[in-house]
Amino acid sequence: MNKDVMLGIETSQRRGSVAARVGRGEIAVEWLRNEREQSDDLMPAIVRLLERMGRRVQDVRGIGVSIGPGGFTGLRIAIASVKMLAEVLGAKVAAVPSALVAAEGVEAKGRILVGLASKGETMWATRLIRNEAGWRIDGVPELADVNTLDLAEIACVVVDSHAPNALRARCAERGVKVEAPEWNAGKCLRIAERMIERGESLEGMELSPLYPRQPEAVTLWERREGAARE
Repeated sequence: MNKDVMLGIETSQRRGSVAARVGRGEIAVEWLRNEREQSDDLMPAIVRLLERMGRRVQDVRGIGVSIGPGGFTGLRIAIASVKMLAEVLGAKVAAVPSALVAAEGVEAKGRILVGLASKGETMWATRLIRNEAGWRIDGVPELADVNTLDLAEIACVVVDSHAPNALRARCAERGVKVEAPEWNAGKCLRIAERMIERGESLEGMELSPLYPRQPEAVTLWERREGAARE
């Protein structure tokens, strides 16, 4: 059995994808089907990708998965799938914060800030700084109010189209560049490879998604349960 395949999984956003690399070869990417179907397409997409590369699931030695913040369903399906695969295959696992995936490929010098899971005037803010191995998290990520968020020494802010207008206005006033993230499982794979090489792997059952707030689905369920008990 050839244990020579590394997998990357990025389903934290609306359009999910999986990536694989055999040894030190080129990275191949398979996009999941449309949003309505992607919760059922993760494992089939992995199989399709590996078959295209002449490999099987049994050949997987390591898995990197984007853990959020992001969509509740996408993260839940990815985490559950990776737990199962790691248990069956004995594969090493890298839990990749989605902020690192968003930052991968950003060319800015100095510190950058990645804002995810925007809601109202708040977002999950992660500061990053580059070293010889790529971007690394600088400090502790936080759920922050964009009106008071410290932008000192920030060269670039990476946010999606849901970012509050107040943040964009503050960046414009300070001359801070704003970039949109590009979500691709190949980026997650490259980060995961570096993490595993540094010994930053974990057991599959230790995986958990990163939710900056209680998921809306849970909040709605609690409301329904509370109403039913009254």
